[in-house]
Amino acid sequence: MLTKANARSLIRELADDPNAKLWSNANLDALASATLDDLWATILSVAPWATSQLDTITTLASPGYVDLRLTTGGGDLTQRLYRLQTITRDDQSYGAIQPSSVTLQAGEVKASDNASYAFFVWADRLYLFPLDTTTDVEVRYSYLPTPFTTLNEGDTVGWPDGFDAAYTHEVAARAMLRGAREDPAGLRAIAAESFNRLLGAVSRQHLGPTTPILMDSPLTWGSS
Repeated sequence: MLTKANARSLIRELADDPNAKLWSNANLDALASATLDDLWATILSVAPWATSQLDTITTLASPGYVDLRLTTGGGDLTQRLYRLQTITRDDQSYGAIQPSSVTLQAGEVKASDNASYAFFVWADRLYLFPLDTTTDVEVRYSYLPTPFTTLNEGDTVGWPDGFDAAYTHEVAARAMLRGAREDPAGLRAIAAESFNRLLGAVSRQHLGPTTPILMDSPLTWGSS
């Protein structure tokens, strides 16, 4: 696994800009950050449990919701949310409520009277029904790793071990698109091959088949 400094140096060599004539460190770091987030979105769609964070929220905002923003931004989560995995309160698992059972009124969310052990996501708010502000909630979720831009030089880049070529070559290829100086097709081919191997590695951590299940809501498929 590469440190931020190692990764940037390798990307510069691959992009033929070792002396930072075309890309400043700040701009190259921003490009690397955006590229890594793009790639992580694909990884987490293929392997929903490739990252997982468990946060325990002891006090919910009134009338009973978790703020899904980072704690540094005034929210309740310690990592950058990608998708919720499990919601548990008082040893009870919560499931997503049908939107038809939820009413948005006066800037608040209200559920049908019989809603229980259910949650609803509205923008950056996770409402749990019945509404309660005092009972602890365990929120487990997949997340996007720390942005490349905010890592220290010696920090390790958040990435599956052994597949650094996937993102370093992709960032270098995108950097080379500036001014169309060179054809980055070779770098992108290497990046794609490495990334496909990575997806195969993270899609399942054990041998043998698994029972296929749907990870999304019936609403995605036109149900109501």
